[in-house]
Amino acid sequence: MLKGIVKFILPAGVYRRIAAICYAQEHLGALSAQTEALRQLLQQQKELADSIAREVRQQAEWISSSDKKLQHQAEWNAANDKELQRHADRIESCDRSLRLLRDAIRPELASIVRKVTDTGDKLSLTWDILRYNLLKGKAEALLEFESGLAYTIAAGEVNEWFDNYDAAFCDPTAIAAWIESRKGNYAEGIPAIMDRVTDELPKLSDFYQLLEGDDTSRDLLLRLIAWRLIGFTKIKLLPDAQVRAEQEFYAHLDEIEVAGVPTLRQAQFELKCFDLSRYGFDLRCYAIPLSLIMDFVRRQYENGDVGVRAADVVLDCGACWGDTSLMFAHQCGKTGRVYAFEFVASNLDVFHRNLALNPLFAPRITLVPHAVSDRSGERVSCADKGTSSSISLQQGGAVNTEFPESISIDDFVRSHGLTKVDFIKMDIEGSEMAALAGAAETIRRFRPRLAISVYHKPDDIWQIPLYLKTVNPEYRFSLKHCSRSSLETILFAS
Repeated sequence: MLKGIVKFILPAGVYRRIAAICYAQEHLGALSAQTEALRQLLQQQKELADSIAREVRQQAEWISSSDKKLQHQAEWNAANDKELQRHADRIESCDRSLRLLRDAIRPELASIVRKVTDTGDKLSLTWDILRYNLLKGKAEALLEFESGLAYTIAAGEVNEWFDNYDAAFCDPTAIAAWIESRKGNYAEGIPAIMDRVTDELPKLSDFYQLLEGDDTSRDLLLRLIAWRLIGFTKIKLLPDAQVRAEQEFYAHLDEIEVAGVPTLRQAQFELKCFDLSRYGFDLRCYAIPLSLIMDFVRRQYENGDVGVRAADVVLDCGACWGDTSLMFAHQCGKTGRVYAFEFVASNLDVFHRNLALNPLFAPRITLVPHAVSDRSGERVSCADKGTSSSISLQQGGAVNTEFPESISIDDFVRSHGLTKVDFIKMDIEGSEMAALAGAAETIRRFRPRLAISVYHKPDDIWQIPLYLKTVNPEYRFSLKHCSRSSLETILFAS
């Protein structure tokens, strides 16, 4: 209304000015607010620009610092390159100097080599002369056992054969301790070593004389006694060729194992069935590999012409699992006969199984289930250890019903009316001397060829041959050894 009155009263020009002023006043407040908002926005933009400027300055400072570090690294690399070049120059200079030195001393080196070669040739010649004299001295020394033994010990003391043993017979811990004790040990003199057998020397010397004409057996006897005195690292009992043959045997053992036949367990042994045709015997038998090596590969119960022949009557004392009895039955032929002495129940179980595997040869074998000794009818005690079972005769006390009574060979020959005995093999774990005493009449009457184990007791090696010589003075003796240890020494008499 007021606006209308004013518009009516005032002139039009004045009214328009007043209206304009009013319009300006109305919008002046809004413009001030917008101006303030714009000012604040500009302030924020300024602060953001300042922050960005600070960051830019910091980046510029970091870049400047990095440039300085890169410059320092470049300067260090350049200095290092110079140092490497100096080293390269120095190495090249040293190389030139060494080439010049080599060229300068080459004639002198050639002269030294010639002198060393000449010295080696002289040493070799000296050794040849010494060896010739030693061998000549040995030939003379061997006329006497004691001198021969001293020589064998002296020659063996310089050896260091630390792998010269049968693992099958040895305790690894004891072997390692022995080897360690023997390394470089040359302090003990020959006289001190010889003193250990002072009491046995006369008997050993007597046996040595019985081997006259058999240099191989004499040398073996010397080495056996030397082995006892100074050990396996110094003395070899088995030739290297036989050791290699043994390794070859084990490498191909699976080729002779009979497939599909179950393994037998007896005492501490696991027995597999083997086909022995590869070794010239049409046999199959349960055995352990070691027995096969000894009996069928090395033929430990044969030595030259001393062995089983066609039509022989054979006494196999200590037949164990029957492998040797079958071998003898194969050798003696249809007209021969093998009497197998074995009494240990667990051994007999395998014995009968082996005979059943070989129906062609089993009829030639007669089992005698008694322990062989010097007297018949004695009660027997025995620890069942398979191949290592040994006996003792009971004097009084309770009767042992587990094992049969003993029997002497003489009584057996008489009771069976044998008109000949051609071959006797004994491997009865230390009872050989007693068994031979019980075979004296048979030995005198028939003079059978003998293969007797002489390693179970230390004195057997001389005691048994000296005894046999008193029973039958016509006997000639020889020795054979089939292992790298002291085991498996066989005395042959014929």
